[in-house]
Amino acid sequence: MRIRFSVISESERGERERKGDLDQFERLDGDRNQSSKYIAVKKYTRTAEREANLIRPMPILQKTVGYLLNLLNQPYDERFLGLYNFLWDRMRAIRMDLRMQHIFNQGAITMLEQMIRLHIIAMHELCEYTKGEGFSEGFDAHLNIEQMNKTSVELFQLYDDHRKKGISVPTEKEFRGYYALLKLDKHPGYKVEPAELSLDLAKMTPEIRQMPEVLFARAVARACRTGNFIAFFRLARKASYLQACLMHAHFAKLRTQALASLHAGLLNNQGLPVSHVGKWLGMEEEDIESLLEYHGFSIKEFEEPYMVKDGLFLNNDKDYPTKCSKLVNMKRSERIVEDMLASNQVISSPTGPTKAIPLAISLQNNSTPVQPVSEISMLDQQRDGGHQVTVPCISPLDFSVAHSSPKSQPAKVVMEEKQNNDALVRITPEKKIVPGVEGLPMQIVSKTPQQDRSPSFKRYDYTVENAQPQSVAIDNLEDEEPSVTFEENENYGVMENEIDEEKENDKVVASYLEEEVALAKLRLKEVALAKLKLIIRLWRRRSLKQKELREQRQLAANAALNSLSAGPPIRQNKDQLSTAGEFDIDHVMRERSEKHEQSWSRLNVSDVIASILGSRNPDAKCLCWKIILCSQDSLAGDKQMQRSHISHIAAEPWLFSKIMPPGKDDDDNLLVSSNGLSIWKKWVPSKSGTDVTCCFSIVKETKFDHLGDTMSGASAILFLVSDSIPWKLQKVQLHNLLMSIPSGSRLPLLILSGSYCAEILDPYSVIVNELDLHDIDKSRVNSFSVKFLVGNHQMGHSNGFFSDEQLREGLQWLASESPLQPVVYSVKTRELVLTHLNYALGILDKLSDYEVGPNHYISAFNEALDQSLGEIVAAAKANPTIWPCPEIASVEDSSDEHFVANWSLPRLGWSSVARIEPLVSALRDLKLTTFPDDIFLAEQRC
Repeated sequence: MRIRFSVISESERGERERKGDLDQFERLDGDRNQSSKYIAVKKYTRTAEREANLIRPMPILQKTVGYLLNLLNQPYDERFLGLYNFLWDRMRAIRMDLRMQHIFNQGAITMLEQMIRLHIIAMHELCEYTKGEGFSEGFDAHLNIEQMNKTSVELFQLYDDHRKKGISVPTEKEFRGYYALLKLDKHPGYKVEPAELSLDLAKMTPEIRQMPEVLFARAVARACRTGNFIAFFRLARKASYLQACLMHAHFAKLRTQALASLHAGLLNNQGLPVSHVGKWLGMEEEDIESLLEYHGFSIKEFEEPYMVKDGLFLNNDKDYPTKCSKLVNMKRSERIVEDMLASNQVISSPTGPTKAIPLAISLQNNSTPVQPVSEISMLDQQRDGGHQVTVPCISPLDFSVAHSSPKSQPAKVVMEEKQNNDALVRITPEKKIVPGVEGLPMQIVSKTPQQDRSPSFKRYDYTVENAQPQSVAIDNLEDEEPSVTFEENENYGVMENEIDEEKENDKVVASYLEEEVALAKLRLKEVALAKLKLIIRLWRRRSLKQKELREQRQLAANAALNSLSAGPPIRQNKDQLSTAGEFDIDHVMRERSEKHEQSWSRLNVSDVIASILGSRNPDAKCLCWKIILCSQDSLAGDKQMQRSHISHIAAEPWLFSKIMPPGKDDDDNLLVSSNGLSIWKKWVPSKSGTDVTCCFSIVKETKFDHLGDTMSGASAILFLVSDSIPWKLQKVQLHNLLMSIPSGSRLPLLILSGSYCAEILDPYSVIVNELDLHDIDKSRVNSFSVKFLVGNHQMGHSNGFFSDEQLREGLQWLASESPLQPVVYSVKTRELVLTHLNYALGILDKLSDYEVGPNHYISAFNEALDQSLGEIVAAAKANPTIWPCPEIASVEDSSDEHFVANWSLPRLGWSSVARIEPLVSALRDLKLTTFPDDIFLAEQRC
């Protein structure tokens, strides 16, 4: 196979020169139709190359990447946009060639890493650009992150393949951390599911999860998702340039949340110094005044500029336009290529963990080995807030104490590190004890290589004075096996000589040795206990010091916070009356009983909305207004079964008892009360005072199996949400309900909620987003509103009852937003046609007999029919809901209300297709045909 040494094939370059498809960096002297093999680079195509000689081998790919990186050897300026768009396409082509040739070596890893760095830098440097239109260049944040995701997936696969071969790539921790930062939360151009980061962390090995870069990303995610803007921007200051570029995508959101929290904590005309707010938000050298004014704050000058609360918080659902941050710019290098290139990469084969090797001591005579006498575990503890407290004995320690026991054997201390960074210290004695052996060093052996340890492990050096007369030395062994030498005292050597000379005293010596071994065991226990007490004492001493430091920091933080000025002082009214008095339990219970009675009393819907409907329809003799009520019974199934399981304090039974009570109970205003239907009435005097108008309010419960009949004549929609039913199910049912509304109805939608969570920053936005209310069809629903039935939630508390006032306000809003009642008149078809025909005949009568013929009268008759048809069809289209509703026929026949409804309202279904189509067909059939023109010509000749 012939190997090419150019970064582009001659055929591709020639074709692109003919078409003028050359980028500005590939043109020779600026000519769009002329290039060179030294500056033209292979362009990305979606179809794979069919010819093998068109696929660039690894040396050519490396040469191409080098050439592209050389283009970035310039400072950050406005030229970076054009460079990025050029490199974005050419690097996709490089990835395609790598995949086609199955190149998965270290060179491929380096190329993919450099591509990811380019995408990360573009996230910040090009954030102010929008998508290009036409031939103009632009930046698409979504496509940028999409390509970075794909590149990261390929890169992580190569990492895993190298790890299976026993090869460790040092840069893996860097890019694992970048990917974790990318999954913090949704931001412009990228949407992230809430559990996506947790799932990605669960797929990582424990070693990767404990890498410093991944731990940093987890800390940033914790601050971002909890809204801890202080911690977030503190981490942003500590981050590297590329980490800060990824975090910059969330700056605007965190700043909006921070200012919303500060706004909620301030009273009107109270404020905070702008310098402090700028430091909290990482905007010390940026234009923070425009951000504050964007969200409704005002800037006032006292001793220094203050951010003062002045009215409502604005643009809560729309972040401030994203701009490049000076906090991030301070971290970047002078030239782009310096941030693109990685540090020297050295691939190292992983070495196995150093195992703890026990100390073995051989005795000349058979003696009983001593078993371990104690074992203690000192583990990292997880405190509140996610802080870890690590026992200081997990890292190399140096103890120096005098030891003078001639027959005691010191223990061996083995420290093990588990995968979850728990430190285990084990104190075990040596297996064999020899009487008269001098003090031996105690060893700490780590099972984990030094380079794999968590960076949270620190080195502590202690010096113990005035301790007990014993010597303990703790060393850290990495790769070498411990070696122990024993120096026997003179008494032991003399004893051996005596044993050699006097063999007959073996039994006496053996018994003596047993006594010495027993004594050594006892003393060994004492030594081990003394060492344990020493370690605990040192740990306790350090814990006390750390506690004192924490208390000092807390006192300093409180003092600094108290020293901040909260703006102009609040002047209290000195003449404020005192409300203190004796507590009257009878008065409190009486008030509570009155509130309970008011909350659960029936509500005449017509009484609430009659005045509003009357003012909007002044010429109406009878008002007919219908509400469609969608409750959770409609979502869950059988109504009687579900209501038996709902508590008496639930919003649903309360709402039904208010506007759809089960019986009349001598209530004259409730005309009809049946299963799923209530009709209320109210007589309203007209403006002149000489006549009265009857207002009918029909409340109809939704039946999802007969949505067409339910929606007939509807004027408004009322939807009750519940926290106990999944939002997805409620969203589906609501959209099914809205899709059953005829197009062009433009009805108002009221969302009622029986709960209000004070911990949520904006419950209104939660309901709107979960139900996708901003995406509803405006031709069916023209407006919506959300009401909370939990009392005065703005004051932060509820009196324990659902708010009758909130329900009234919601119904009044529906009446003010519902479509106007159609103004229709009863006209006979013959009279309608004659009205238009007489007008046309009047025009023909003004003409002479010679100017008018039979065809003129036929045309006048046909035009009258067409005009009548147009008016009939237009009247039907103006009433898409087929008002009035058919439920009005349920009113008792002998009542005055029934007489007024029959006299003032049109027939039921007058605008339905079943009534309009036959009439339209009949009028079309009445049209006459005109006479031929040759008949009139013959008459004129005669």
